[in-house]
Amino acid sequence: MLLSFDYTPKERLKFPLRIRIIGKEHAQEEVTRPHGIGPWQWFFCVKGRGEVTINGIRSIIYPGDCFFIPSHIPHLYHKLDSEWLLDIVGFDGELVPALTAFLKIDQPGIFQMTCREFFPDFVQKLTDLSSSRDSGIKQIFSKACYAFLLDISSFTLRIPGSISLPGNGLVMEIVSYLEAHYQEEISLDCLSASLGKTKEYLCSVFKKETGHTIIFHLTEMRIARARTLLLSFPDKKVEEIARECGFSNPSYFGARFKAFCKVTPEQYRLQQLRMYQ
Repeated sequence: MLLSFDYTPKERLKFPLRIRIIGKEHAQEEVTRPHGIGPWQWFFCVKGRGEVTINGIRSIIYPGDCFFIPSHIPHLYHKLDSEWLLDIVGFDGELVPALTAFLKIDQPGIFQMTCREFFPDFVQKLTDLSSSRDSGIKQIFSKACYAFLLDISSFTLRIPGSISLPGNGLVMEIVSYLEAHYQEEISLDCLSASLGKTKEYLCSVFKKETGHTIIFHLTEMRIARARTLLLSFPDKKVEEIARECGFSNPSYFGARFKAFCKVTPEQYRLQQLRMYQ
């Protein structure tokens, strides 16, 4: 379901924060917007996987992830699975630039929710309100938009690991392969066989175009997913998360995690969850 709301000139003067779009488990179609659109938009992935490119930065979206696209930012996104369901909140208003900057949520990106219920519950609340015949619904929406921005600034953590794509199709093929198989044991030999290029050539092109090695990017991708799972599933064992992220050896996972995050997986989980309690 996708709803949109228009405001009269008088209403635009009255409400400096305005809900413009509500999506509830919306079956997302392919979208390409080289110049973006007016409203700021937050998305929450309910089901399936999608691929999002914002300002040339490409990311894979998994269930439980959020992504944010500010006003008039070039972007495109499409589903990777047969069904990709998104909850969506779009908004605009004269206060948005200053408020999002103050809350440090004015930059586009991919995020994880520290409170997974927050986004679906908020969208359900807006959906219920939208069917109301209350003459003051626009004012209620304006108050809800303010509360939403305050809360989402507290309940989100930016996910690292996205890659700025050069105009090199081979790099995109490499990244796509890593994203599709990161949970498995990946070797440069397997990558070479899949893409039909020598591993030396693949490594040379990737390093030249991105500044990183293929293995570094794969590890960064795996650690980013592990950070998400550690917070999204606080009762799940670290060893299990390691396996789900492609690390067959929990000790090696712990060492790589600490190298990237400066703390162990257990310490990271405790620190982050304590921060948002």
